Amino acid sequence: MIDFALCNLHQSATEAISGDLKTTKLNPSEIINIWISLINNKNSIQVLSDFNVELDSQQGVLAEEIIDAEKYFEGATKTICINAYERSNKARKDCTNAHGYACVVCKFDFELEYGEIGKKFIHVHHLKQLADIGEEYEINPREDLRPVCPNCHAMLHKRRPAYSIEDLREIIDAANKHRRHNTPQR
Repeated sequence: MIDFALCNLHQSATEAISGDLKTTKLNPSEIINIWISLINNKNSIQVLSDFNVELDSQQGVLAEEIIDAEKYFEGATKTICINAYERSNKARKDCTNAHGYACVVCKFDFELEYGEIGKKFIHVHHLKQLADIGEEYEINPREDLRPVCPNCHAMLHKRRPAYSIEDLREIIDAANKHRRHNTPQR
C-alpha cells in the first residue's frame, strides 16, 4: 500500500503539507486510476508526489511488479527545436577510405557479421565534437574522423566531453578482464 496525499487543485503542495492533509492508503492500481482521472480531467484533484511506498505484506508484491496495471503509449507527435550540424558526405567517404568500415574501438565489422546488408555500414565519429565547436570549421577526415559502430558511438557520447577512443578501449578491456575473471570455468 502507498500513503497518498490529496489536496485541492488551487492549494499548493507547501500549503497542503503545512495544513490539514487528508491521507489514505491506496494500492497501486487505485493510484493509476487517480492518475488517469487527473490526466483526463483538468479540474480534478492535485496529487502530491511526496509519498512513501511500502511493501504490502498481504499482497507480497511491490508496485513496480504489478502485471497489467499500467498501459504504455508511444508515437504521439511533438514539435521540438534542435541545432543540427551539417555533415559532409565527402568527408565521411574519405574517413572510411582511410580507416575502413570496422569500428576503431571494438573492431566490429558489419559486413563480416551481416553480409551484404552490412556492407559499408558504420557511424563516423568526430574526435572534436561539433556541438563544442559551435560553428562551421574545416576538417581533415583522416585526422578528425573515425569509423565507430553505433554501440561504441553511443558510449563515446555517454558523457560531455565525450570519451576518447583510447578511454573507451580501456573501459572495454577492463570490463572484459572483469568478466573473464568472474566467469566460472566449465
